[in-house]
Amino acid sequence: MPAADRVQGVQGTSVEDDEDEEGLDDLDVGLGGPPPPPPLPPASRVRRLSSCLRSFFTHLFSNVGLFTLVGGYVLLGALLFEALEGGYEMNQRGSMKEHRDDCLRELWALTDKN
Repeated sequence: MPAADRVQGVQGTSVEDDEDEEGLDDLDVGLGGPPPPPPLPPASRVRRLSSCLRSFFTHLFSNVGLFTLVGGYVLLGALLFEALEGGYEMNQRGSMKEHRDDCLRELWALTDKN
């Protein structure tokens, strides 16, 4: 629209602006809130992932994170040791009990003779 054809309204808007506002009435805005945000571009996803990883490693290497990491390492090691060596340990305990009982019987037999 040429500048000479525009008519200024009371508040400084032109007729052209009024026509644009009338077009907004046709939109159906009441469908449950604002539209969802557009998907993030790949660069923004990488930036967000980088930020999350930086936050994770910052927490991990803080005093609380290191304490938790060492505690988890100790517990995992204890459970793994029990799983791997538990059967052998029980066999050794049984064998030691048999040897101890044999030794006590022999000592008792020696004391009975005298």
